[in-house]
Amino acid sequence: MKLEDAERLLAAPISRLTAMDQQGLLAAPVDLQQLFGNGVIEAETLTTSIPASRKEATLVTGSVDVPDWYVASPIVVMGDVVTRTIDLRDSVVVVGTLRATEIRGTDERHALTVLGAVTIGRAIMTRQYIMQFLGGGTVDELIDEDGGADELVELLEKAGSLLRVGATGTRVP
Repeated sequence: MKLEDAERLLAAPISRLTAMDQQGLLAAPVDLQQLFGNGVIEAETLTTSIPASRKEATLVTGSVDVPDWYVASPIVVMGDVVTRTIDLRDSVVVVGTLRATEIRGTDERHALTVLGAVTIGRAIMTRQYIMQFLGGGTVDELIDEDGGADELVELLEKAGSLLRVGATGTRVP
């Protein structure tokens, strides 16, 4: 898939994210040029993790239903994500909803951005990884080893997210 085709397909959500970033309402901007810089592969759906050796980004035009999802290259999901666990080592954008028992993100160069509602048991940010849940929903426990969880929740509220967080902390299990 060509970058121009991906940009057309994602025009509405990227426009919204760009406007939010310009207003200072995002913890991490979403840049398609950066995400898709090594090329983009289109997939209708995902039912397994993508091999860590793949460097191209993946644009999923449908949904992701993976029991335990390991993400080592950029992914944009137009639909919903349903999983038990996610181990994030790269950036992910979810236009739909996300449901997971536990999400763990590692590395400050990357971020998880979800535009739809979330239902998450535990979300863990390590080594300055950023998670932004813009469509509201619930996170039972939000952990940031660097101590920024409360600040992130405040920023999400300013962005209009109706996210409910049960507890925040810094201790990574």
